[in-house]
Amino acid sequence: MRAGQDPELFWKLTPRETQNILDGYVERLADQYNERAWLAWHTAWLTAYAPQKSTQFVKLKSLLHDAEPRSRPMQSMEEQISVAQMWAVALSGRG
Repeated sequence: MRAGQDPELFWKLTPRETQNILDGYVERLADQYNERAWLAWHTAWLTAYAPQKSTQFVKLKSLLHDAEPRSRPMQSMEEQISVAQMWAVALSGRG
C-alpha cells in the first residue's frame, strides 16, 4: 500500500482505524510538502530570484497546505437513511 501499511492488515482493521491511518498518511504528506515549500521559498528569498521590493514576493502562507482539516457538513437523518437504503439495495444484488 502507498500509505506504508501491510495489505494484509487492511482486512483486520475497522473502517475507522483505516481512516485514521489514511488521515495520518495525508497529514504526513502535507507536512513534507510544507517543509519543501518553506525551503524553496527561503532559498528564493535569499537568492537573486526575489524581487527588489519585498511586497512583490509571493507570500509563504499562500504556498503552504492548511493545517486545519476541512470539515464536512453533517448528513441529515434523511440523507443517512437514503445512503443506508442504497447500500442495502447494492448488497442485495450480490446474493
